[in-house]
Amino acid sequence: VIRYSRSDIQHVFMQFGVKTKFGIAKIIGERLPVLQRRVPPERKPWMCEDSRMHIFDAVSLALTYYFLEE
Repeated sequence: VIRYSRSDIQHVFMQFGVKTKFGIAKIIGERLPVLQRRVPPERKPWMCEDSRMHIFDAVSLALTYYFLEE
């Protein structure tokens, strides 16, 4: 079992110039066209997080593993 903190994931995606969850989802959607249409709209402060964001959380974790353990 390997644990990664939110800051570990943000550190990996800083290479792409993003640090928010929406920015990370947008980058993943650009890199993986199959997920492009699933990128939720940017959340406003009064809105709940879109349920599709969990997909991008999982992919960001997998990509973090790939970049840090390579």
